[in-house]
Amino acid sequence: MTKMAQIKSGKDDARYKEAQVAQKWYGDAIKMAMENKYAALETHIKSYLDTHSKFSIVDILVDFKAEGRTLLHMAASSGHVAVMNMLLGMVKKSDMKTIMNITDDKGFTPLIYATIAESTPITKKLLAEGADVTNVTKDGATAAHFAAGDGSVARLATLVKAGAQVNQLSATGTPLHWAAAQGRADVIKFLVEYRSDNEFVEDKNQRVDFNVCCPNGSPAVIMAAVSGCDAGVETLLKAGADFTHVMPGNLTLLHICAENGLVKSVEAIVATEAGRKLANTKTNSPHENTPIELAAMSNVISVVNALFPVTSDSCGADGKTYTTVEAVLLDGPRLLQQWTERERILSVQKEKSEAEACGWVCRCRYFRIQAFYTRTGSQRPGCDRRVTSGGTSNQK
Repeated sequence: MTKMAQIKSGKDDARYKEAQVAQKWYGDAIKMAMENKYAALETHIKSYLDTHSKFSIVDILVDFKAEGRTLLHMAASSGHVAVMNMLLGMVKKSDMKTIMNITDDKGFTPLIYATIAESTPITKKLLAEGADVTNVTKDGATAAHFAAGDGSVARLATLVKAGAQVNQLSATGTPLHWAAAQGRADVIKFLVEYRSDNEFVEDKNQRVDFNVCCPNGSPAVIMAAVSGCDAGVETLLKAGADFTHVMPGNLTLLHICAENGLVKSVEAIVATEAGRKLANTKTNSPHENTPIELAAMSNVISVVNALFPVTSDSCGADGKTYTTVEAVLLDGPRLLQQWTERERILSVQKEKSEAEACGWVCRCRYFRIQAFYTRTGSQRPGCDRRVTSGGTSNQK
């Protein structure tokens, strides 16, 4: 049991008062840390240690917590370099391992918080003191995931050089998925090339796997397209990302790029034979739209121009024939209205189906309960409704 836990577990008045004093002291310490009052915080800590000889600085940095977060977590999340330097300066080198990788209730370490706070100085300081760059949160994310998501190539490069696992799969994907989902083109480029001092990493096992799918079934190239990152999609395609992946509803990468107006990506896809076949692929019923139709609905002229030469004359759910680019664009508003109406109908049908299912569940449950009380001859608590041979009736 930790020293802080021993204080809190005491049943006598003295220990209870001691716990209250400790909680008040820690609350004040948190406030000083978050307000960057490092000098006052140092005095605050030394004063407590002087009057509580059984405690050490390691005990304070490990056992004193608020929602699982220690002063190191607070200092890292605030991005206050002076506070972090002061706290680490009070710790012996031999004790650094004990405090450096402590996790909060969500599995976040000080290094992860420093990355989230976008504090490169604290990130470097923690790494220099032995922070484990491979530590994962309860969702499987590392500091590299957060650096990739916020778009910092410099911070991500620092973590990668320190040994970050670039293919670590979290509940929402790898660092590449995080970058793609946020449309971070520079980070996508860095991860695809994975450079170290401007030299390609030779170890193929350390290369980023850009075709792996995140748990929801999406590869990074699809996520980049959804986020509208044309440059990111283009980078992944040039690196050899699989553009034939099909999402639910028979939705392809070309459909998404066309709808979002990613002209460079569209051109890269249809430049291949497999890509040209996708140009005539329809989404599932009831919409059955081709990529060019989605582009027309979004009124993206450049994409319609790129797709027209590789799209058959007859396309779409209603088999309408287009002979010119202008004809496709003019039909865009009609297609959009048609799509919207179909979505409305689907929504109504779904709500009706859910309501009916809920009704049947409720009715089935009601009759099961009534059958029980009828069978046992007992009265249902709070209800005087009984099942009779003629149905149900209220007994007054």
